[in-house]
Amino acid sequence: FAIGLYTSICGAQDITLEQHKAIVEASKIANVELLEPLLEQHYEKELFKDLPALLAASKIAYQKELSQKRYNEALSIFNLIGSEYNFDLKIDSTLTQAQQIAPHVSAITKDSLLGRYNEIIGYTLYYQGALQKADSTFLKAISIHEKVGDSASTSWGRAHFYTGYMASFDGEFKKASFHLNQALKLARLQKNKNLERLARSVIASIYSKAYLFDEAAAEREEVIELAKTTNRKATVAAEYINFYADAGIQGDEEKELFYLQKARTFTDENDPSATNFFLINYFVRHYAENNGHKDSLALELDRMEVAYTRFKGSDYFDIMYDHAVTAALIAQNKLAEAETLALTNLPKTLAFEDAELIVAAHENLERLYLLLNNSEKAAFHTKEIAVLEDSIKKKALEDQIAYYQTIYETEKRDLQLKSQAKDIELLNEKSKVRSQWYIIGVISLIGLFIVLLTIRARNYARRKQKMQASFTKDLLKTQENERARIASELHDSVGQKLLMLKNSLTLEKTEKEKEIDLVGETIKEVREMSHNLHPFQFEKLGLLTSLKNMVETFQKNSNVFYSEDITLEDSGISKEKEIYVFRMLQECLTNVEKHADATACNLSAEATKNHVIFQLKDNGKGFIVPEDDHTNAGLGMKTIRERARFIEAVVAIYSSPKKGTAITLKIPKK
Repeated sequence: FAIGLYTSICGAQDITLEQHKAIVEASKIANVELLEPLLEQHYEKELFKDLPALLAASKIAYQKELSQKRYNEALSIFNLIGSEYNFDLKIDSTLTQAQQIAPHVSAITKDSLLGRYNEIIGYTLYYQGALQKADSTFLKAISIHEKVGDSASTSWGRAHFYTGYMASFDGEFKKASFHLNQALKLARLQKNKNLERLARSVIASIYSKAYLFDEAAAEREEVIELAKTTNRKATVAAEYINFYADAGIQGDEEKELFYLQKARTFTDENDPSATNFFLINYFVRHYAENNGHKDSLALELDRMEVAYTRFKGSDYFDIMYDHAVTAALIAQNKLAEAETLALTNLPKTLAFEDAELIVAAHENLERLYLLLNNSEKAAFHTKEIAVLEDSIKKKALEDQIAYYQTIYETEKRDLQLKSQAKDIELLNEKSKVRSQWYIIGVISLIGLFIVLLTIRARNYARRKQKMQASFTKDLLKTQENERARIASELHDSVGQKLLMLKNSLTLEKTEKEKEIDLVGETIKEVREMSHNLHPFQFEKLGLLTSLKNMVETFQKNSNVFYSEDITLEDSGISKEKEIYVFRMLQECLTNVEKHADATACNLSAEATKNHVIFQLKDNGKGFIVPEDDHTNAGLGMKTIRERARFIEAVVAIYSSPKKGTAITLKIPKK
């Protein structure tokens, strides 16, 4: 059953140890710029043929880490898998992997992994349309990354970018500017050209919305240069289209056509992308609205028909298409067809609630009714355009004010910090001169006293520590020896005599059944006392077998389901230390039985190169582990810690209310 379950989880094919190590190594790299060359090396070594092969192997490694409850390693591998899937917009694949690690995220101890994890989950939420959850998840990722302070993590920059990107759509200018500029700083620091390009592109769009065209142009030129260095023609084309839109707002028809033609040089005529559709759409509208260019208009209309087939059915693309066709029909003097299409398109445009699209719809109707000499209807649409443009300009002005206010507040804060620093520096200089004479005298007097006191205190502390350590060792040795002696006496002397008494009573053919039973119970209790004081034949059975027997004994005499996972053939611990390990784990099991209110408890053991690690886990009520090891510690836990120190072992306790307790004991090998 176990083999079948493992096979169903991990798939029929396994991976080599070398592949597993390579995946773990790659998954720990948070900087994409450093990760890519490492993956190239793995492909060259033929560890993985390509990215799909890496992902397939990574999923197997991921399941192995989960099955072994190595959640830090598992989350690290998930971050690698999720990043690659998200890059290809395979959001469902990311979610499938995320569902398996999500219940164990609370057990993760590395904040750097959690920061990257939240950034990946935020990305998936964003593409699912859960924007509020995505925003809060990205902010959580940013908070964790700030705590870690690893400026090499590209995940930190991406979290800032998407937070700013979403804020820009919601019109939150200050929030968008802050996070996008933070993303830009990190991108420059990491030399991450892709992130820098994305951040600058969105910043340029924000400037355009605020009518800060010079600032927008400066950012767009930077984006174009970055895109050219990485041969991203679609990005260059998109930025020239944005230049065209800015020129249109400013009423510069010559620049409009210039930028459209520049964009065309970076776009393949048969390119199926949305960028190409928008470019053709704007060509149609430009030629139609500026009259003339009839041959060019007809050619662009044919091109748009081909490009539109891929996007037909999407509200935004349908509206854009209808606007362009309406403008073309007006330019071709097909006014009746144009009016029918424009009036059909207007409700859809109004429902979409995009101010620029609504203005374009009213502009078509305004031109149409002027040609039809219907001044009343033309005036209505002229008024609607004016109201909308005033609203857009008002919003742009508010954004400008917010922009300059942000700059002012930033500069003011920086100046205040500089001023405060100078004032502090000046005060420090003055006080330094005044206090120097006092300090020299005081230091001279106190220095000798401190040195003498320190030496004396250290010597006393060392003596006390040595005495305490010696006393503890002697006490534990004496205690264990005495336990062994009493156990031997109970088993060999008292037990034997009670057994003889029982046999004697049995031989006497008298009615003494009650006395015989009483003696039998006494013998059983004596044996249990003997075993608890010192396990029977511990030296012969050894630590591991004795632990298995102890777990079995607890299981037989308790409602708690006790189990063990001890597969080691040899403990590797010196014989004189084994009894102390046994005592510590015995005390831990007793605590589970008495205090945990658990229904299940497991004892496991694993060996590393230099240590043997025992872990006892229960699903009981748990407790809050005090920061100070000695705070509210019971006698049992104090004894465990004393024994651990005596054998140079390390005890670690992990627990929280309603989530059970895990106690780890790490013992050095002999």
